[in-house]
Amino acid sequence: MVKAIVFDFWGTLVEQGVWSPIKQIKEILKLPLPFEEYIIRMEHAFMTKEFSDLKSAFGSLCQEFGVDEAKI
Repeated sequence: MVKAIVFDFWGTLVEQGVWSPIKQIKEILKLPLPFEEYIIRMEHAFMTKEFSDLKSAFGSLCQEFGVDEAKI
């Protein structure tokens, strides 16, 4: 029997000229937080819930970080 662990290596552990979407969101929201604090809050607001569409998911991020969606 073959057993294996597969995970997303490129862009997760290694940057190869591709700018991570997670880092892009931090830049778009203009968040002046250390990445370590940002990623914990981002994961809680974005990756632990189910959303009907991307707009709702992005709204959850804006709410988490106190960002007015209308100003983005």
